[in-house]
Amino acid sequence: MLDAEWRGGDLGELVQKSVEAYRVDRPDVIQIKGEPAPIAPSQGVGLSLILHELGTNAAKYGGLSHPDGRAHVSWRIEQADGRRRVHLVWQERGGPRVEPPTEKGFGTRLIERAAAYELEGQVELDYAPDGLRCEISFPLT
Repeated sequence: MLDAEWRGGDLGELVQKSVEAYRVDRPDVIQIKGEPAPIAPSQGVGLSLILHELGTNAAKYGGLSHPDGRAHVSWRIEQADGRRRVHLVWQERGGPRVEPPTEKGFGTRLIERAAAYELEGQVELDYAPDGLRCEISFPLT
């Protein structure tokens, strides 16, 4: 997805590329909506890891594991503390009932660390019974 010479790009393009494998047979299974947002190379790496982990888990256990399941990825740019920030949401619906994990697994730790260290942001995971919701907030560079 990212080559050695990658110098950053647009968040929308990165999201599209990160989830395209899940949309091959069902193009509408993941809906994407957001305004143009420039991201730095380190942010691209972190977001790619996070989106890969969310997509893989959704396909195995969550909203994308069921024929009626869907995921929605959206983001907006906000102004906070004098800086422009991205607020990104991954929301699953229509999959099996979600059970909160009893302990943090590798994927959860990966998402939290990528958000903190690669994005210099925060992440919140909500294991609601009707679908996982992941909210990520990070500064634009």
